Amino acid sequence: MTQLGFAGAIALAAALAGSLAGCVSTHVSSNVIGAPHGPVDRVIVLARPGSFAKANLAGNLGQRNLDRLAPSLQERLPADLSLNGLQARWWSDGAAPATGEEVLTLEPVSASWNSRTGQALVMRATLQDRLYERPIWTAEIRMATLGFGQWGDGVADDIATQLIERLRADRLLAGTASIRLPPSR
Repeated sequence: MTQLGFAGAIALAAALAGSLAGCVSTHVSSNVIGAPHGPVDRVIVLARPGSFAKANLAGNLGQRNLDRLAPSLQERLPADLSLNGLQARWWSDGAAPATGEEVLTLEPVSASWNSRTGQALVMRATLQDRLYERPIWTAEIRMATLGFGQWGDGVADDIATQLIERLRADRLLAGTASIRLPPSR
């Protein structure tokens, strides 16, 4: 490889790394369970205890990335949902759902890692009817990165946007307006 070719390859690699910085792709798929349920007005968002298996590299990386994402989810997800017609608050110790609040739980499901395809994390969101204590909706949240991802507000907003889109498509959230997000920090 010539000096110019080698320098060009290094510049290309640096440009690609820069363009991938902050890149975590997300995809949300959903499923309505049981009988049709009317639109939901209010939710309490609960992160279920759990972690990815820490016995392997994929679990260790997945848990580290989930721990980085958690503060952004806690802050941004209720705000994003609330701006788009679903009154939401984050569950905290000692708080119980109020009358009329459904429960939206988030829990880690799996983590994988491959040197060629990068990190993939899967979480599950479940919307539970508090009156009958049964799930009425589930969503699978898939997140992937080649290793350069920034697990913060952008990922939390992307998850919220896709959850809102799925809830609307599944007729559990009223509204068709463009999705609004609070200002970024």
